[in-house]
Amino acid sequence: VIDVSPRYAESLMADFEPDRVLVGCSLDTTGQHFGIEDALLAAATQHSVRSVRIVELWDSWVPRSRPVSPDTYAVLDELTSKVLESRGAATGLSAVTGNPGFDMFADDRLVGRSELRVQLGLGDERLLVFIGQAEVRSNSPDVPKTLGWVVDALKPGDRLVFSRHPRDVRDYTSILDRAGERQLTTAMGGNELIYAADVCLTQYSTLGLKAALLGIPTINILLDDDWPDIREIAGGYPLSLAGGSVEVNTAIQLRHALAKPMRIDGVRLRKALNVDGESTQRVARLLLGD
Repeated sequence: VIDVSPRYAESLMADFEPDRVLVGCSLDTTGQHFGIEDALLAAATQHSVRSVRIVELWDSWVPRSRPVSPDTYAVLDELTSKVLESRGAATGLSAVTGNPGFDMFADDRLVGRSELRVQLGLGDERLLVFIGQAEVRSNSPDVPKTLGWVVDALKPGDRLVFSRHPRDVRDYTSILDRAGERQLTTAMGGNELIYAADVCLTQYSTLGLKAALLGIPTINILLDDDWPDIREIAGGYPLSLAGGSVEVNTAIQLRHALAKPMRIDGVRLRKALNVDGESTQRVARLLLGD
């Protein structure tokens, strides 16, 4: 996220004269940047243009040092509304629409799964896909630690693919070397890998949520510093509470989770997260004021 001049947003309003403004939430955990979404919302308010901000996930919105509000927040679920209000957003501005980006997961068909597994050279082996997180200055998420736990929990018949986050440049060679021949190296992207996976592991990547929506057994490895306020508000990790994943907090818990069958309650999960293929339409109606 970079700072955007209000003057630039004003020029966009002057050039295009929009009737509506729709923005998402670029994640800035510092709350210090005045990003493109903030600039556009401020310009929309100044020009009396209706605006909607989509809050795609529970942790997408953080308080801003220069707060600016849309006319309405289009949020994933009721919990997201609670998170917004607990973090200082104006009350009464949220409408539950679901996330338009999840409309394609309204059913859990794993299209192309067998072909992807063939490309990876897999037979009956269990494929574990570990989805990494972006590197940040704080200790959360601690990918080296949790990846190490996964490597140490591998069984002889397991195969592991580590899908590194594009903004993570750390060296994981010494950790992955412990996996030996059980590690698979591929240029396949995370969105394809989750279709091929038998188990998806992550701390709190959106790809892990997508895997759960596809019915792939999913494990969230959460340390004390990972999403503490949201877990306190919800009484646990939201995806686990919705029936979409198993939450583990220690290496021992991870080994136990991998040792027993896991099942995703897809119907319950999609209902909890408003995944029915209609979120885009709900946001559109909200934007238009219907």
